[in-house]
Amino acid sequence: MKENNLVTLADEYAENIKLLDHSIAQCRISIKQASESNRKMLVSKLKSNLAEMYRHRRELTETEKHLRYYYSNEEEKKAV
Repeated sequence: MKENNLVTLADEYAENIKLLDHSIAQCRISIKQASESNRKMLVSKLKSNLAEMYRHRRELTETEKHLRYYYSNEEEKKAV
């Protein structure tokens, strides 16, 4: 795979991270509203969803960085 293709793919990952950030923000608002309404089961489910979104974001971020720096010396330094 050419470097250009990897950078393009990394850009797509970065865009998905932005979309996920928006979903995380919306979920946090929903948690606040559910908490204010004393809907404990909903708050619990939303917090679980939020934790999963953060895990997914971390994975996307790691993959995006790996793709972006695959051909650079920085990637070699990180592996050591």
